[in-house]
Amino acid sequence: WCGLVVCGCVAAAWGGDWPAASEPASSALPDAADLVREVREGEQWIHRVKSLQVTFEEVARRSEVGIAAMTATMKRAGSIPDPKNIAQLRPALKIAVSLFFDGKHFRYESKAEDDLFRREELWDGAAAYDYYYSNRRSPYLSINSKAQFGTFEWLMADAHQFEWTDLNTLQAARPAKDFVAVGREKFRGVDCWKLMTINNQDDWPERWFVGVSDNRLYGVWEGAAGDPAEMLAMNREFAAADGFEIKTEDDAETWLDNLSQARKDEVREKSLVWVGRYGLPAWELWFSDYLELQPGIWFPKRHGSQVYSTLKEDGTSGGPVHPDHMTELTATDVRLDEPIADSVFAVSALGIREGAEVWDGTHFPTLEYRYKAKFTPEEWQAILDAAEKREAAYAQAVAAQQRAQAMQQAAQRAMQNQPGPGGEP
Repeated sequence: WCGLVVCGCVAAAWGGDWPAASEPASSALPDAADLVREVREGEQWIHRVKSLQVTFEEVARRSEVGIAAMTATMKRAGSIPDPKNIAQLRPALKIAVSLFFDGKHFRYESKAEDDLFRREELWDGAAAYDYYYSNRRSPYLSINSKAQFGTFEWLMADAHQFEWTDLNTLQAARPAKDFVAVGREKFRGVDCWKLMTINNQDDWPERWFVGVSDNRLYGVWEGAAGDPAEMLAMNREFAAADGFEIKTEDDAETWLDNLSQARKDEVREKSLVWVGRYGLPAWELWFSDYLELQPGIWFPKRHGSQVYSTLKEDGTSGGPVHPDHMTELTATDVRLDEPIADSVFAVSALGIREGAEVWDGTHFPTLEYRYKAKFTPEEWQAILDAAEKREAAYAQAVAAQQRAQAMQQAAQRAMQNQPGPGGEP
């Protein structure tokens, strides 16, 4: 929000071609709730198959403006931007990706070219391991009883729960009844129904693009890109209904400040609807080239993401909206219901480097140590003892802070109860 009105992108973001011009009459639109339920049902195969193995070729791209913005930011911080050694400064980066899943275990591996970075995510049936290193950071491993990873990027219509899912971070899927069909348009060359959520409670509308011919999901838009010029254009239209002319952002603030609360609420809701119908997202996911792996099981051979930004070349925000980060993954090998060796899901398969920093949240107190393939009993006991010391020191610090706060509150109460000049407290 900028003030009360969303920083949305409207007509100009579409080059003047308003989607409404090609939208069919409402009687021709599908029932959005039924369509959402059908799309979600089409994803449930992941919970029924015995296994899935996929090899992807990924290309991650960065816009010229994004590279310039990061370069400027790094220079201001005193760093030396080196495109050869910083993945985010490369206009294109190739990444090898592998995925393994057998219902009870999960592993996702991504390796960038030139060994710029590597990430391994593993659920071995008992704990979640997240291992990462890059040429700019020493290896780091976190171990938890549940995982925040383990999602399948092409299964975005529903909130999928697996054995390793951390329910505290699982975002519930929007009810199917909260979707409405707002039009029909081309999404990346595919004829799609455009669906949008309502009852957003000040959250950005979620927008889906569902194929007209096959009822499969081809795109998801989330959030809203903030373009000051387009926000101003949107505000002008709303303010005109109140007989108020907006020329500058200050005018918009003046108009908003003088609205009744009821009108402010109305403008807020209209802003969300406006962005949902005409604005660009903050984040886009897309899917294409669906393959039928088995009868009724459809898998997108290609999928990717696009992040929109308002960063300018000097690293400051407030510029026109543009695609900044783009990824595209192409599946080169997909295997369904084939056996996967137990060794694939073993911690030893991660290739964790000796000396990697480890944060182990499966213990209490949390353990922090340097990784070794095998510890002596004495070494492991030293790690446990160090964790107990840290926990004891933390508990003492918290107790001291609580005592200090209690003393401060008691002193304040005493001051409030002291007699005043007339003898009254």
